[in-house]
Amino acid sequence: MQTPTARPKILDRAWRLQNLYPILNESRQLVKMKFTPMQQMMFDRAKAKRFRGVRAVVPKARKATVTTFWGVFNLDDSLFHKNTLSAIIAHREADVKKIFKKVKLAYNNCPNKIALPDGRIWVKPKASVDNVNELRFESINSGIYVGLEIRGDTPNNLHIAEAAHIPDQDRITATLGSVPNIETGSNITAESTANGVGDWFHSTCTEAQQGVGDFELIFFPWFENPQNKRTAPSDWYPDQNTLKMAGLVKNRLKITLERDQLFWWEMKKLEQKQLMEQEFPTFLETAFLMSGRPAFDPEVLALIQPQPHIATRIVRAGDEFTGERLHEVRIWKQPKAGRHYVVVVDPAEGGGGDDAAITVWDTLTLEQVAEFNSNRIPLGDLDQVALDLAIYFNNGMIVVERNNHGHAVLENLKRHGYNNIYGVIITDEKTKRKSKKLGFLTDGRSRDLALDSLEDVLLNQQIKINSAILKSQLLTFHVNDSGKREAKPGNKDDILLTAAIGVYVARLPRQHFGAY
Repeated sequence: MQTPTARPKILDRAWRLQNLYPILNESRQLVKMKFTPMQQMMFDRAKAKRFRGVRAVVPKARKATVTTFWGVFNLDDSLFHKNTLSAIIAHREADVKKIFKKVKLAYNNCPNKIALPDGRIWVKPKASVDNVNELRFESINSGIYVGLEIRGDTPNNLHIAEAAHIPDQDRITATLGSVPNIETGSNITAESTANGVGDWFHSTCTEAQQGVGDFELIFFPWFENPQNKRTAPSDWYPDQNTLKMAGLVKNRLKITLERDQLFWWEMKKLEQKQLMEQEFPTFLETAFLMSGRPAFDPEVLALIQPQPHIATRIVRAGDEFTGERLHEVRIWKQPKAGRHYVVVVDPAEGGGGDDAAITVWDTLTLEQVAEFNSNRIPLGDLDQVALDLAIYFNNGMIVVERNNHGHAVLENLKRHGYNNIYGVIITDEKTKRKSKKLGFLTDGRSRDLALDSLEDVLLNQQIKINSAILKSQLLTFHVNDSGKREAKPGNKDDILLTAAIGVYVARLPRQHFGAY
């Protein structure tokens, strides 16, 4: 009986990745790429899919060598399989060169020939195109390149590096559309340190965690890295933040961290400060909440517990020409006798773009008691919804943001004869005559005052937010590069801004409340 022939090592992808493609280590020495625990986890997940149809998102710690792994993985796939194009998308031009340099180094140092047990010889495909960001192997119709975007072709393997930091998140969606569907065996992987919530990477990680969609979550917290230890002095005792973190890990994951791990974490936190959870995450959700440039304190927002609404109020609107339309308002608390309420209106055109939004606030408790939003409501219906809610909530004060479409809403409210409408007293500089200007004009100054008011009541826990939509908008409200507080691209802030205006008006002296 013949002894079975051993499987050639070259057919073992794990062996190839760890033996054929040298990389530079932190000491700038050329070494074989021996899998780190996280790289082993990623390889095992890909192997479970038989290396085809992989969809993985990897929220990572800094220097986790995730892009290095997928760069070599995709290079190997392109070298050993015909008609295989691999692409890596970087988030900035400098990283295009940096990533490709690693790919090129692995290719150049891969053996030119490898003898197989059956006497054949594997010959490394020669690069027919070899430039600053691309290798093409014409003999097998394969290749790999690094760029800021897909160049009109259809890659079989796509890796997106630092996905959360790509400035134009729509670029990711467009890029994904260039990859053949999962049934063809195409692979898509994306990795990033966290950069706040609300972007494509955060949404995809959250969906993957919930088992929604094709992507699989590969999360590797800092304590899974065996290198994240530091010998603790004999007289050292963990501070309160360290003890709190360790307690959460033990309670949630049933893992008891070692003393040297705790010392490493505490020292690293002193170094990283507010970036610690972004750069070396403990839990997936805190990695996103504590990263980016959030406009509101993430720890405070984490305390908000949205509640299901207790009722839906149906408001009938329309006219004899356009017919009757029904609009649903979410109600959390019924009106209480003797309480004052503000009904804040942020108008929109109603053509499917921005939402028109209304929130109602109890001025005594600053509790959100009702909410409405729609991007389809006709402008002529919005004042009818606001009027219905104002009357229902003890003839509450209607506060209309008067920018753009707000003027039409205000005119309609006056036509209905409702007189409890927020306004400001304007003094004519020449005649000294005073007049009331209805509505809330949102300019740079008033917007900042309103947002400051909202931030203040959040920090002091003087507000009761019941809406999941409002919490979501608070989480995706950030400080942009020029210092302005605004919604992250692709997210909305309509309900948030009505909340800010509502809090600002509710805290004004009582003489501002017209009919009150």
